[in-house]
Amino acid sequence: TIEGETKNVAQIPQKDVKDVIIWGNIGRSVYIDLHKARVSQFESAIWGPPEFSRPVLEMLHDKSWIEEKLMEEVHSHRPKIQAAVKHELGLSRASAIHKILHWWYFDSPLGELVSLGVISHGEFDIPRNIIFSMPVRFCGGKWVIQTQLEISEETKNKLKYIAQELKLEQRLNFNPVTENDMESLDQDLQFEKETKKKRSVLF
Repeated sequence: TIEGETKNVAQIPQKDVKDVIIWGNIGRSVYIDLHKARVSQFESAIWGPPEFSRPVLEMLHDKSWIEEKLMEEVHSHRPKIQAAVKHELGLSRASAIHKILHWWYFDSPLGELVSLGVISHGEFDIPRNIIFSMPVRFCGGKWVIQTQLEISEETKNKLKYIAQELKLEQRLNFNPVTENDMESLDQDLQFEKETKKKRSVLF
């Protein structure tokens, strides 16, 4: 999963990091939100009991790396491993499916945020009826979107951009393509080109 890849790239054991939020279109554009993420058992001057944790952003001092390199390294992590072992990494996908099914049947850990691609009903100002990854909890055999979380206007703007991209894909894939659609696509691609350098991981 992207969440697991993020933890690997950050060189932090996956089991020790909680509440990394993956927003967006898993097939293309996502934002890795570390605002709520916490790490336990991290070697530092401050130690506590096993349940003691600290914000991940306090542990990652190089903010320029978070902004400029994290997403790039997350996307390249899997291909590098696949190239080394010379086959697809099916086990990691199977592990992710197993984890989701386990949470579905037995609930996700109390108080812990997990990310899941679900059909939006307008949560976080995301347009309705698109599949969008957002924070949830599994409870009683169903998932519950964590709408009580507060997100900044900056975050909302970034989610809006991803949602527009998804809506465009939806329109092009499921409706006849018109000349206006192609003009709109050209405008969106130009906008993406101009804003590509501004994309960053949330922190």
